Amino acid sequence: MINLAKLLTSILFITTVNFTGCAYGQTVPVNSNSEQAISAIDLQINLRKLWDDQAVMTRNVMLCILDTLPGELPAIYSLVQIQDEIGEELIPYFGKENSAEFTELLYAKVNFSIEVFKAARSDSITTKQAFLKWRESSDKISSFLKGYYSKGDANEVKLILRNNIDLTFLQMQCHVNGDIDGDKIAYEKVRIGIQQYADRLSKGMIQQFPAKFIETKNRIVQN
Repeated sequence: MINLAKLLTSILFITTVNFTGCAYGQTVPVNSNSEQAISAIDLQINLRKLWDDQAVMTRNVMLCILDTLPGELPAIYSLVQIQDEIGEELIPYFGKENSAEFTELLYAKVNFSIEVFKAARSDSITTKQAFLKWRESSDKISSFLKGYYSKGDANEVKLILRNNIDLTFLQMQCHVNGDIDGDKIAYEKVRIGIQQYADRLSKGMIQQFPAKFIETKNRIVQN
């Protein structure tokens, strides 16, 4: 459950349109004190589920806002909780401090997506401005992850996340315009794309920290 302080933080993120976030530099990978190895497959499955949950809950929030459906705040709180869970999943690789920073970046991305959904009910200019901030927030996430990938892989991860946001925005536009088929197609692409993103994230952790995974730790010990 989200504690009271976190709920207040979430509400502040949601209601502050001019939030600009902190200046985040390139992150240096931090090794966790834990030496317990896990299966790389488990990490992949866990990250896939968490990021897919995020895509599903983002749509729920979008529908609550656009269609003025009940349950908007619970949906937002659930979306925030998923960001916490993603951050916690990555603590063994980022370390607690960097994981907390990464989670804050995820909070910002959620905040700006909500700004976009709310603005879509009013005017297009505000919506476009909010969308640009949403995209910028995803670029900050990608900058954070640069320390865990080669240059080529880092660029690929950045493009996948940007494309996911573009597709979510398209999904919203289709919904607003009553394009049911377009809405459905865009949503399916969002789900597929976020799975690819989760896989790239887990791949980066496995490559960066081979000793933390059963499959690669055994090979290291044998050599």
